[in-house]
Amino acid sequence: ILSAHSGSLSDIRESFPVFHDSGEIRIALNEDQRMRVLDSIEQRLTAEGRPFFALDGLRVECGNGFWMIRSSNTQPHLTIRCEAGSREGLEDCLNDLWNQLNLSNVSRSDVVGV
Repeated sequence: ILSAHSGSLSDIRESFPVFHDSGEIRIALNEDQRMRVLDSIEQRLTAEGRPFFALDGLRVECGNGFWMIRSSNTQPHLTIRCEAGSREGLEDCLNDLWNQLNLSNVSRSDVVGV
């Protein structure tokens, strides 16, 4: 790749798009609670006609990014991640996600790790 490119490695690296992400957010809930939250979010998204992928959790496109939420197989947590092409997009995705979680009776105070 370097021999075929006229610029330096840092030039190539700087040409890559920049993404902003939330890092991993974990919410402690037992298995029944996790399934209830995922089911209620899926039902709302379906009722609103919002597209989503439901493979091992939920992935929802949001503006110039996405959020995803899944039940951990190894810990009693919901695992969440958001990513977007801008800081503003990341905030929009996080706000959308937290709105869905709040409607499912989960709040930011339930976060156990980031």
